[in-house]
Amino acid sequence: MKSNALLDQLVSLGIASLACIASGSGDEGWVSDVCCCDSDGNSLAIDDDVQAAVEEMFDAVDFNFSDGQGGELELTIDVVTRAVSWKGREPVMEVTWERSEVIK
Repeated sequence: MKSNALLDQLVSLGIASLACIASGSGDEGWVSDVCCCDSDGNSLAIDDDVQAAVEEMFDAVDFNFSDGQGGELELTIDVVTRAVSWKGREPVMEVTWERSEVIK
């Protein structure tokens, strides 16, 4: 699923913001702590489709758990402004990076 399709899906579900983290090491990785809120800041439950779409977004940025380095990757989405931000950390290599974009 493309980023704009996920954003459209989040809008249809009344989700105003989403934040989550992927982490892992060796050849294993997982997406955890997916938190969605409405425009009033109330937490919303997500369904399996949203979880799967978020995992596809992490796959699309090619966060590599199989390189043996491990690390974390944080995704934050402001659905209203359609701003998507990524923050990555690879502790063994002592590398951190950030990337932001607005999806139209």
